[in-house]
Amino acid sequence: PALLTKNVSLVKLAAPDPAVAVLLAGLNLELREAVEVVWFSSSETALSQAMSAAADAKIVWGGAQAIAAVRCLPQPDHCINIEFGPKYSLAVIDRSRLEQAEGFGEAVAALTRDMVAFDQRACSSPQMLFVEKNERIGLEELAQDIASALARLPVKPDNEAFTTLEIL
Repeated sequence: PALLTKNVSLVKLAAPDPAVAVLLAGLNLELREAVEVVWFSSSETALSQAMSAAADAKIVWGGAQAIAAVRCLPQPDHCINIEFGPKYSLAVIDRSRLEQAEGFGEAVAALTRDMVAFDQRACSSPQMLFVEKNERIGLEELAQDIASALARLPVKPDNEAFTTLEIL
């Protein structure tokens, strides 16, 4: 909304990321002129405080520690904070699935692919697994099946920012 109304937006990145330049290049010139992207270390408290003190609105993405750090910064009384803090996704394996021997290995393989696709950082990557009590398989055996499926996955190469952007 800030860009659409041509309000000035100051964007502080959590880390220097060349993919941001690619994204900004896709904006039309008028919108690009309203955005400034900066990066500085979170240990630079004076810069963080100055930026926060000048903000009419702050949008924060990150884990609990990042959200807490931004919350404690000085800000004008009228400043609006929008926070996208830590999210936890879960997976559920119900009794009926656990008691089906046929296709169970494929289900475990699919679960492990979901777990590693984004290094468990995406909202679609389950960080918690709920397992319904059943008669066929215990938690230790299920954990071993998951470990085996993880071991069979190919090693995931580190992608530079531009490759990651292309994938997205």
